[in-house]
Amino acid sequence: MFEYLICIICPFSGEYEPGEPECGFLFPAFTDRCGDLNHVNVYQKSPDRPHMELIREILGAE
Repeated sequence: MFEYLICIICPFSGEYEPGEPECGFLFPAFTDRCGDLNHVNVYQKSPDRPHMELIREILGAE
């Protein structure tokens, strides 16, 4: 069993109903069919307008 952390950030579309994801991350990254403790996979809905605050504030990277 492999432990991991998934974080998805999305707006609410109703009272407690999540909308379409805007950004998120998976730790540890999944590389070559196994967990990679040295990397984080980051998801951005719009790669041309990335949410850099996710990377700077939550992940502590530049």
